[in-house]
Amino acid sequence: MRMNKDRIFSVCIILFASIMIWQTSQLRSMFALFTRDSGPRLFPYMTCTAMILCAIGKFITEGKKEAKPFLTTDGWFKTAMVFAVGAGYLLSLAYLGFLASTPIFAVLFVYVMKGGRKVSPLYAVAFGLILTFVIYFLFQNIMHVILPRGVFGISFH
Repeated sequence: MRMNKDRIFSVCIILFASIMIWQTSQLRSMFALFTRDSGPRLFPYMTCTAMILCAIGKFITEGKKEAKPFLTTDGWFKTAMVFAVGAGYLLSLAYLGFLASTPIFAVLFVYVMKGGRKVSPLYAVAFGLILTFVIYFLFQNIMHVILPRGVFGISFH
């Protein structure tokens, strides 16, 4: 079996998500016994399970490709850009809140991650808006988690 960078990354994701599942199992909820609340473990379990399933799929499908260098100069720059955009997003949540920050930074992430592909601005904006709506709906209406409003932020509640 040939191990290229994508397969190595997939194994790392599987290990990371497995450790996170184990760590999540250590969480206890004071109120889960008295309500139908799923407690603080549900979202991390769902996220880590999805990460493992995606990593397994990536591991299986990437075995046929030729191995490439792991991080070139361009790869390091892209990695730095992802961290910079992520840090900017986290900072903006405190001031602008979720509803204003998420579509803006989703568009930025699309352009940072596009690689050599051409991305339509209309597609990027539509993706940012749809992603924001879906996350907002899931967190507010299904999981009943209040998302950051920020100092200058907006909210539908």
